[in-house]
Amino acid sequence: MKKFITLATLVLIKFNLLAADEFYHHYPSSSIPPNFKEAALAIPADKSAIRDISVLIYPHDLKNDWRHGKPDDTTKFSILSDSIKKLTDANGRELTFTNATLYKQKSTILVIKNDGAKAYLQPPIQFSVTEAVKIERFGNEDKSNSYVGSFKIGLNEKGLYLVNTVDIETYLLGVVPSESVSTWPIEALKAQALAARSYALYHLINSRNNGKDWDVDDTARYQVYTGVSHRKPSTDRAVKETDSEVITYNDKVIVAFFHAFSGGWTDKASVIFEMSTVPYCDVSREVFSNEELKDNLPQRNHWIVEWKKDWSKKDVLTKLKKHKDLKAKFSKFDETQPFEFSVLDRNPNYNSARTIQITQGDNSETMYFKKMRGALGWSNFNSYHYFIENETQDSVQFRGFGWGHHIGLSQWGAFMMSKYYNYNYRDIIKHYYHNTRILKTAPLTWGSAQPNNL
Repeated sequence: MKKFITLATLVLIKFNLLAADEFYHHYPSSSIPPNFKEAALAIPADKSAIRDISVLIYPHDLKNDWRHGKPDDTTKFSILSDSIKKLTDANGRELTFTNATLYKQKSTILVIKNDGAKAYLQPPIQFSVTEAVKIERFGNEDKSNSYVGSFKIGLNEKGLYLVNTVDIETYLLGVVPSESVSTWPIEALKAQALAARSYALYHLINSRNNGKDWDVDDTARYQVYTGVSHRKPSTDRAVKETDSEVITYNDKVIVAFFHAFSGGWTDKASVIFEMSTVPYCDVSREVFSNEELKDNLPQRNHWIVEWKKDWSKKDVLTKLKKHKDLKAKFSKFDETQPFEFSVLDRNPNYNSARTIQITQGDNSETMYFKKMRGALGWSNFNSYHYFIENETQDSVQFRGFGWGHHIGLSQWGAFMMSKYYNYNYRDIIKHYYHNTRILKTAPLTWGSAQPNNL
C-alpha cells in the first residue's frame, strides 16, 4: 500500500537531498557485459571452485568512467601503504617494500622502491595483503582506490595490468556502494546486493577456462568495483544480510541486469539486447509515477526521469556515417543536404520510436531504434525509449524517459518501492525478474574484509 507523502515530508526530502549530495549524484553502470550467451548457468556443486573472483582493476580504458576517470597510463602505477609487502616474480625472486612504483620495461617490470632501490622482476608478479593498499594511477590520482586480497601483476600487448582476487562477498562490499547510494533504504540496498551477487556469480562461472587472468573488470562493462575505498556501514549491512543469496531461474543463477531508471516501464531483453535467451527480464511497470520520482529529486536532476537533447541534423548524420554498424548503410547520404526522419513503428508500452526511417532524396534507409543511441553516444543519449520531435530542416530534438538500458532491476525504482510502498528486497527482486526465486548457496567464506557486526 502506498504511503501518502505530505508537503512537509517532500520539503524535508528535498532538504536532505540538497544536504546529502551523493543521494542524487548517482551514476551507475548499465551492466551490459561483453560476453554472455545462456540465460542462466548451473551452480557448481563444489562451492570452493567459485568462492573467489578475480577482477581486473588496472588499467581502465573507458573514455569516461565517473568512478575511474579517464583511460589510464598503462606503463606505470604505484602500490602504496604503511605495511611491508612482498613481491614474488615468475622466477621466485622476492622483493620486500612498503611503497613502490612499477614500470613496464620491454618484457620485464622495473620496480623502484620508495628508498630509490631498483629491481627488475619477471612477470607475472604475485603479492597478498591483509591491510588495504592503494593503487595509484598516474594522471588519475584522484580516482585511485584501495584494495585487500591477493594480486597478480602481468604484461600484455597493452602494457601493465593488475588483477585483484577476493572472495565474492568481499568483492560485493566494493560493488554495492559503487552501484547504489549508501543513504537509500536498506531494502533497496539489499536488492542491489542480491542482483550484484547473482551478476558476479554468473560471470565467475561463465569465465571458467576463458584463458584470461580475470573473471570481470571493475568498470561499467560488468559492474563497478572500487575495493574498500567507498565502503559504508549500510552497504556492508546489505551484503551481509543477503549473504550467499542469488537469483535463480530453473534453479540456475541468472545474469541479473540492472540499470538506473526505466522511465516507467522496464523492457524485454529480447527488444533491447535482441536476444531471446533472457526470459526473466520482461516488461514490468513501475509501481509509482514519474512525477513521484521527480518529487524526490532536485529540478536539475529531473533528466533521470525525462530528458531532452537537441541536435543539428548535420551532426546526427555525421555520427551515423561514422558508426561501424551504420556507415555502409548511410554512405550515399550527404551531410550538407536536407533529410527527414520518420517513425515506422513504436514500442507498445511507451509509444516511443522503434523502427526509424531516414529519407534524403532518392535515398531511404531504416534502422532499429537502439542503433541511434549507439551512434550518437551513450553519454549523449540517456536511454532507449525516446521520441523524435520538433524537427526542422536543420535540427531535431530527441526526448526520452529513463536512464540506462531498461532491463532488469531499476535502481531508482527499488529506492521508491522500498521507501514509499513497503516493498522488501525479495518483493523488489520478484517485481523485476519474472518467474525467478532466491536461492541461498552454501556460504562463500568471508575474506579479510569481513564487515563489522552491524
